Amino acid sequence: MPTPTTSSPIAYSVLTGNQNVDSLMSGTQWAGSGGSTVTISYSFPSGYAYFTTNYPDTSFWPTWLALSLTQQVETQNALAAWSHVANISFAQSPDNSTTVGDIRVTFSAGHPWGSIVGSAYYPSTNASGGDVWLDPYVKDVIGGLYSGNFGNATFQAGSYSYYTVLHELGHTLGLKHPFESSPLNSIIANPSLDGRVYTIMSYTTLADHTDAIGFTFNPTTPMLLDIAAMQALYGANMAHNAGDTVYYFNDNPGQHYFQTIWDGGGNNTISYNGNTSSSIDLRQGYGSEIGNPVYAYTATNSTAYIVNNLWIAYGTHIDTATTTGTGNNTLTANNDGDTLIGGTGNDTFRGGSGNDTITGGGGADTAEFPNALSTYTISSTGVSDATRTTVLHQIDYLKFSDKTIYQGPALTNANGSLTNAANIDGLHIACTGEAAGNTIYSSNLNHTNGVALANQFIAQAGLPNDATALATIFKNLGLATVSGSSPVTDAANNQAGLYTTIAYLVKNDPGVIAAGGLAYATNWLVNAVASITTANPNYAAYSAAAAVLDTNIINAHNYSSQAANLSPEAISTVSVGIVGV
Repeated sequence: MPTPTTSSPIAYSVLTGNQNVDSLMSGTQWAGSGGSTVTISYSFPSGYAYFTTNYPDTSFWPTWLALSLTQQVETQNALAAWSHVANISFAQSPDNSTTVGDIRVTFSAGHPWGSIVGSAYYPSTNASGGDVWLDPYVKDVIGGLYSGNFGNATFQAGSYSYYTVLHELGHTLGLKHPFESSPLNSIIANPSLDGRVYTIMSYTTLADHTDAIGFTFNPTTPMLLDIAAMQALYGANMAHNAGDTVYYFNDNPGQHYFQTIWDGGGNNTISYNGNTSSSIDLRQGYGSEIGNPVYAYTATNSTAYIVNNLWIAYGTHIDTATTTGTGNNTLTANNDGDTLIGGTGNDTFRGGSGNDTITGGGGADTAEFPNALSTYTISSTGVSDATRTTVLHQIDYLKFSDKTIYQGPALTNANGSLTNAANIDGLHIACTGEAAGNTIYSSNLNHTNGVALANQFIAQAGLPNDATALATIFKNLGLATVSGSSPVTDAANNQAGLYTTIAYLVKNDPGVIAAGGLAYATNWLVNAVASITTANPNYAAYSAAAAVLDTNIINAHNYSSQAANLSPEAISTVSVGIVGV
């Protein structure tokens, strides 16, 4: 055990070759034996303090002040935050004339602090190694507002005082600032990562916004680069949350988060229960915005920049993200094959390269895929490509790089109906730009619900969402096929009019809608539905809907007059694939 005049053994650190990780290594660390857990002692001077007479800075000890019991407890919590991520443990030691901790934490009232609020010594063979000094008179900041000073602060999580303790303890374990050299290591970080979002050892609030001067809630754990550097020094703590762990988050009043999750193993879950729209990203090294927002503030704006307040450490596997509440959340999978579950809001899901399972829940939910629709196969259970299958439940929209298609329940038509006839009415609206009763919705084709319903008809009627396959259906029915963008005007083959309509709206084919296309669409519906066979669960509904179209809709519209109103803007809007959004 160290004494007031001696130190525990240290070791010289070995750099990793990663610039941003190495930029945090001071060059020394506490020594262990054979890869086992390194036990580091700590103590809080109280009563009468003993110290070496050749202390490096003689201004500290003469006016030292003890931490309160509450401050000591929060300092222990900060020590635990470090031991959760690295293969180290902490043991409290007496602080007397014969025994002190490797790490000693106290205030100094007489030190000339200037703009610095704390100071700490790296692991060293000198007795000062591991000592932490704090300014008792500097103002604490909680929620972006001044709240007393460090001397009477409670060091509550998220406050500037707690963050400072966490930072200074990092120095005592062997970490330096990422922006400056140490006597044993001249490497500095890439400036784009020199920010407190990535490392609590930084002096910069946001690397990409130099006007930011603080957070409304400060980090409560070591962050991405801190964890990587500590694990390079001491090894990873694989016992921390090694079983199946659920990490719970909410947006209760006053509840905030700013942390990085390190997890030693198991099947793990992030569970968010709140109505504040959030993003949850399960990928290692990526950040999320979860719960009540955390802001970086400037001298003139208290909510200048919203920040990612939840991060996943490198080497941590989170397999499930689940949300409840009305927020419109975005959930992103990693590449392991994850489970994503939405709440009652309009959620967006982004799968990874594994076999994911996505459940939308309530609301209008969208599953996004990075490539063009033609590279995927859509089935009744999900979406597949050459390397993965994404199982989908309660998903309304499938968004690909080139278009979005509707897969969900019936949308309302112009009259607010939820009947199956709404699908046909919506298809008509998409074709003509008109609503029922001859009310003009628009003079072009960009009617969102109508376009979505056109997609929905294709999906729910069991038809392929592919222009070539649709043409094949016409051929099998003994009807004329359509090549290129040429409209079919032959009355004997008028059913092909629906193909040009769908090709224009859904397939991004720049063809001209055939004259009399509404009548063509009606006849085609009857024949196409019949060709699907009566085994199709939608057969009866769509047969009935096609009949309704004849009596209730056709007579109320003049398709040919509206076809003449198609404008260049309409053609441009539809051709870029704005479908069902």
